[in-house]
Amino acid sequence: MKERLILRLILTFVILIFLLSIMNGSIYLSNEGVFSTIPNHILIIAVSVSIISGLIILGILGRSLIILLQKEAEFDAQAAYSESMDELFRSMKTQRHDFNNHVQVIYGMIQENMIDLAKEYIKDVFKETRELNDIIAVDRPEISSLLKAKQTTAIQKNIDFKISIKCKLSNISLKPYELVRVLGNIIDNAFDAASAISEGKKEVTLRIFSEGNIIYLETLNPGTLPDKVEELFKPGISSKDGHTGLGLYIVKNLIESHNGSISLQNVNRSVLCRVSFINKGEL
Repeated sequence: MKERLILRLILTFVILIFLLSIMNGSIYLSNEGVFSTIPNHILIIAVSVSIISGLIILGILGRSLIILLQKEAEFDAQAAYSESMDELFRSMKTQRHDFNNHVQVIYGMIQENMIDLAKEYIKDVFKETRELNDIIAVDRPEISSLLKAKQTTAIQKNIDFKISIKCKLSNISLKPYELVRVLGNIIDNAFDAASAISEGKKEVTLRIFSEGNIIYLETLNPGTLPDKVEELFKPGISSKDGHTGLGLYIVKNLIESHNGSISLQNVNRSVLCRVSFINKGEL
């Protein structure tokens, strides 16, 4: 549908240019006496009416294209939100399944009179459940759903995922589905890097904060970047086996299209991914 509208816009524009050429050429030929039987004003009126009609058609097609793009953006936003919610529901279903296993384990410990061990086990399970049920208070529900799902993924991968949000996400110029794409990608990259290490603590930190008129989205994970960091932002390049290498490339283009920036750097045997945007609330 969108491609057809664009094609019609281009075709209408070409016809208008063609009509203008006809009008200019006709006036010139008429002045030279070639069309002596056709008055100049008749030629001008006929071509002008055609041009005005073409402009009206061009305006209608342009308006239709804008409406279509808006609906497409709304659909993408809803799809991103639905994807986050689906991931959250899958995580909750997994948690419920695990809870049944926990109950069986605790019952077995009590049956064997291992009360102290059962208490310690319950303490660990409660800590995990409380972390999942803590409300992530952000002003964009799509991001709240995403982070809740990532919390569950982190627990399943034995990653200590720490979240700190100190500013309003609505002050970032990205649409919700675009912000989900950016955050989801950099968090997944951090999780993959943390899961790849064989020794040391698997800890990933997400910080979102503002300084002056800039909002920063940062992830910190264990690992070391290759020497040519800029290569990771090129299509088809990835530091992980089995990956297409399109994630950072697509995200970088999306960020830069909103006048933002993204960088990767080594910091004390860890990798810092920093994304920055202009704070709309400070404009």
